[in-house]
Amino acid sequence: MGLLSPVLVSDTAAQDPSTRTRSLHRSRISIWGAHSVSGGSILGKIPDIRLRMLGLRYHYLLIPANRAALDSHDAPTLTYTADFLPAVGLHIPRDAALGAVFPNGPQSRTALTTSGVGLYPMGLRVHFSTTARVHPFVDGHTGFLYFFDPVPDARGRAFNFAAALGGGVSVTLSGRWYLALGYRYHHLSNGFRGSINPGLDANLLYLGLGAGL
Repeated sequence: MGLLSPVLVSDTAAQDPSTRTRSLHRSRISIWGAHSVSGGSILGKIPDIRLRMLGLRYHYLLIPANRAALDSHDAPTLTYTADFLPAVGLHIPRDAALGAVFPNGPQSRTALTTSGVGLYPMGLRVHFSTTARVHPFVDGHTGFLYFFDPVPDARGRAFNFAAALGGGVSVTLSGRWYLALGYRYHHLSNGFRGSINPGLDANLLYLGLGAGL
């Protein structure tokens, strides 16, 4: 339904393990890339798809809401996220099992390789262990992807809805910079707006780099 840590450890805190004070940035930006390692079958009906994404993310810290509490907050944090995806790539293999899903309709006999853009305007991340250099998190986001071809074939739609859930860890590199590595389960669907709506699921690994503003 996401991608980098809302919590950054200050240089002073990183050097002195005895202190629990660190800097939290209310706003952050990050760039991330994701690639599917396998297809999924929880909601999607087409196996072995390949999905690639490049995204730009804006983070805004919601909890703690009190600015005076930023440097002393040691509980889980909640962050709002929004993503713009300027580059998305999708591949559906020629042997995709559409016949098993839609046995009464014409079958696509060619593979589909297409690209598109996307927007995930609604996302949330819960972050834990805010006093450590390595911070685990869980997150989710939802939005849409627009492809330059109908998906999965002419019976589908170019405009599709998307949602994902996952988690990972972010690693503080300095007082401002951090690296994130994570996993998300991603679902894609035209929302029953096409003649067929098989749904496409993917297991994604992603890597991101961000900075506090």
